Amino acid sequence: MEPPAHLTSRRQRKIWEQQQKDNAAKRHKPHHDPFRTLERHFKAPHPSMEDVIDLHAPHDKLIAVPLAHPLTSDVFGPQITSQTAYIVKDIPGLIVIPNPFSPEAQRAMIAQCLTDFARPPNTSNHDAFFKIPETGLWPLYVAEQSGAKSIPTVPPKEKSQGAFLANSLLSPTDMLRKQRWVTLGYQYHWGTKEYDLERDIKVPSTVGEMAVDVVTAIQGIGGEGWTNSYQANDFAAEAGVINYYQIKDTLMAHVDKSELNMEAPLVSASFGLSCIYLLGGPTKETPPVALRLSSGDIIVMTGACRKAYHGVPRILEGTLPDYLGSDAFGDQLDGELLGKWMNSTRINLNIRKVFPSSTSLETP
Repeated sequence: MEPPAHLTSRRQRKIWEQQQKDNAAKRHKPHHDPFRTLERHFKAPHPSMEDVIDLHAPHDKLIAVPLAHPLTSDVFGPQITSQTAYIVKDIPGLIVIPNPFSPEAQRAMIAQCLTDFARPPNTSNHDAFFKIPETGLWPLYVAEQSGAKSIPTVPPKEKSQGAFLANSLLSPTDMLRKQRWVTLGYQYHWGTKEYDLERDIKVPSTVGEMAVDVVTAIQGIGGEGWTNSYQANDFAAEAGVINYYQIKDTLMAHVDKSELNMEAPLVSASFGLSCIYLLGGPTKETPPVALRLSSGDIIVMTGACRKAYHGVPRILEGTLPDYLGSDAFGDQLDGELLGKWMNSTRINLNIRKVFPSSTSLETP
């Protein structure tokens, strides 16, 4: 298109041409689906929290329902703080249980997620490049923080030049901060998105006990048009993932669909800093609902919700409960470091059943 005749000067024509380019770029701007739009909203410096559902505050989309069976596992502590679940309007299959853990139980689970559960044979995102010691990374971090003169290094795997260069730059603290995930039970390969079914590693007993207790407690719970009829007797904790978030970390929208059994509930527990959790539908065109998950909160994805897009666009700084602070884990160095670590950390522990079972969730 030629510039209008009345634009006679070279400068005017240049400005007009640039305007045409800018307008064309706007017309061809990539479409942002509703999920991506809300992700971008919560990644902004000061997002509005007006529409976020807090599980610990009244909300017209939260409907209280009694648990079908009480939580009884000692994993939650000597006195379980909640025996009420909620369903969320417009999200069929989602069941949430506001923090049923005692402070002591939360501290115990956090300590295990950072120490025992993160050791081989369980693998992490570091295993592709490094030979992780049998004791895991946490003891190296404690030794470094204690001022020890000799700290064992984490050797790179053979023929891994990138790992060698990284190892020369990363301290145990840096490696721990870059630890994004650890897999439990059947080990998950993030490249192929498949489980290694040849390695039958057992899920830690405390994790399995917690998940079975939750699946038993929510049996028969439902909402408008759906019921969780999955039988707890068919459930077993066969795999899990521990996700570690630092304050700036996010998790993009995705669907967990690698399990051979997509009918069994997926149990997910949060510890440490609060986060914004987005949960939508079978495509990213479904506008998601924003939940605030706080330390100890449990969500269970059942039925249609198992195939819903979800993600974490924001970790909420300054939301660590006092009972998880720097002086809460004990006065020894290890306890002090656990508390300090959690000042900038959210841990998500989620548990799945991998293999099929005889009972399915039915939607009336």
